[in-house]
Amino acid sequence: MRSTQIRLSGECDISSSEALSELFAPLAGCDEVVIDMSDVSYIDSVAIRCFVRLRNEMKQRTADPVIRLEHVTPGVRRILEITRLDRMLQITSE
Repeated sequence: MRSTQIRLSGECDISSSEALSELFAPLAGCDEVVIDMSDVSYIDSVAIRCFVRLRNEMKQRTADPVIRLEHVTPGVRRILEITRLDRMLQITSE
């Protein structure tokens, strides 16, 4: 099982989408990705699309991929719940 941990910070939005896509690209070969979200203050639909794309790419390589978002702030968690990403990803709060 190949597992990787990364840490994101700031706002994950359209201005950081290219960097986020580049960061996520090599993670598609993992079975599990753990992302520390403690310093993320905001995410938008572009970031959500990056998470969904990562999961879909992981699913092509492994039957049951795991993406775990740790230390998610209440505001970011609410966005994940509204978009129902909380059903696709494992989420832990601060």
